[in-house]
Amino acid sequence: MSAPQPYGKELAGNVAASRVRLRISQESVAGRMRALGLGQWRKQTVSEMEAGGRAIRADELLPLSIALETTVPVLTTLPVGVTAATLPNGMPVGANRVVSDDQSFAWDGDKLKVAPSTRADPLIDALIAEHRRQGRPLEAAALEGYRDQLREMSSEEPQEEDAQESESEDTRVQRPRPSKGRR
Repeated sequence: MSAPQPYGKELAGNVAASRVRLRISQESVAGRMRALGLGQWRKQTVSEMEAGGRAIRADELLPLSIALETTVPVLTTLPVGVTAATLPNGMPVGANRVVSDDQSFAWDGDKLKVAPSTRADPLIDALIAEHRRQGRPLEAAALEGYRDQLREMSSEEPQEEDAQESESEDTRVQRPRPSKGRR
């Protein structure tokens, strides 16, 4: 087991795995995406996406799942065996949080609070023990480093914002209702 990878890289791996499962080329995926109305897609688009160099836009997820003959959840869920991914700030997120709101993250105003129940210490300790039992000290050491990083992150206090906070009110946005045709 290795340290969690950025969530975007996991998504990229899911796209590549789905394409390989179908035994189709990157050019074929791009052609399917063009047929679904995404005219700018080329082989290079798919290649960059699979390498993690291009993010998947939200409006591309559904067509991409159709092009790859799969579902959006298959593309966005962490693969079996992957227990966590990281946010852009490096904070690990458990695999369960990707598919359900497990209450592991909460907000106090604009300050993030990470629930202690999301700590992976017992699981990681068990994995460390298993790696040692199997004679894999390098993997055990990597997990120990990851566990220590998680502990350090969970013990850090959130940094205070500048003393001058701006008070802003959210504006309620209503979507326009379709107008009824006149008869």
